[in-house]
Amino acid sequence: MALSGRLFSHVIVGAALALGACTSPVAINGKYAEPIGTAPVIENPTPYTQALYCIGQQVTQQPSPFVLAVGKVADYTGKDDLETGKRLTQGAALMVMSALSKAGVPMVERFDTSVAELELKYANNKLISDRGGNGPYRKIMSGSVPGSTHHV
Repeated sequence: MALSGRLFSHVIVGAALALGACTSPVAINGKYAEPIGTAPVIENPTPYTQALYCIGQQVTQQPSPFVLAVGKVADYTGKDDLETGKRLTQGAALMVMSALSKAGVPMVERFDTSVAELELKYANNKLISDRGGNGPYRKIMSGSVPGSTHHV
C-alpha cells in the first residue's frame, strides 16, 4: 500500500515538473480524422494540450507503466437554474479521461460498466455466445477484465 502511494506521489511530482517545462503558446489546429458525413472532426486544443503531449512522452518512457481507471468525478462548479439548467459543464470525468488520453496515460474503461455487467449476467446464465445461434456459450474466465493500479 505504501509503495503504490509513493509511486503515485512520484508520478504527480513528475507530472508537475513536466508541465512547467513543456508549456507552449502554439496551438495545434486542423482535422485529426476523416469525417463520415459533412460535419468535420477538428482538433480542440486548450492551453494545456502541449503540456499534456509532453507529459505523454515522459509517461511512455517509464519502465513500469501504471494503469488508471477514472470513476465518477464530482463536479461542484455547476449551478442549477430552473429555466436554463446547468450553467457550466458537468462532464468532469470525461474531461479527466480526455486529458489523461492526451497525456498518453494507460487507462482501462470504467466510465459506464452497464454493458459489461449485462454481458456478465448473460454469460452467468449461459445466454450469450460469441458465435451467435446455437454456438457454445461464453465462458467466464477469472482475471479476464484488465485491472488498474490507480483510480481517479
